[in-house]
Amino acid sequence: MENPWRVATNYACGEKHYQVYRFRHPGETDHAGNREWRGGIYKTKAEAQAFADELNDAGGRNDE
Repeated sequence: MENPWRVATNYACGEKHYQVYRFRHPGETDHAGNREWRGGIYKTKAEAQAFADELNDAGGRNDE
């Protein structure tokens, strides 16, 4: 897959939270402005990864 959805880990108030993202412009520097986010904030990495896998399996149909 050329630009897969991935899981990011964020720390807030001493707790881990997870979000699903991919790069807006693959091949460019990774920074907040080059990330496209989907879904919400997940409490577990497994939940976030399941959603990322679902988006990746859809093969780009979620680009709207």
